[in-house]
Amino acid sequence: MERWVEPLIEKLSPTEPRHLARLEAHDLRISQLERIKALQNPDGNTSLPASNRP
Repeated sequence: MERWVEPLIEKLSPTEPRHLARLEAHDLRISQLERIKALQNPDGNTSLPASNRP
């Protein structure tokens, strides 16, 4: 994967890698938030609300 990604990254302007990293971090944060709201563990199983845990 690095073979075809590396040339693309080299062609970016100096600010674009930072911008892409921010976008990726934002998307990750949103997906984690949605997963937590759905009470779903990373493996896909459902989780108990914190107030109902023993």
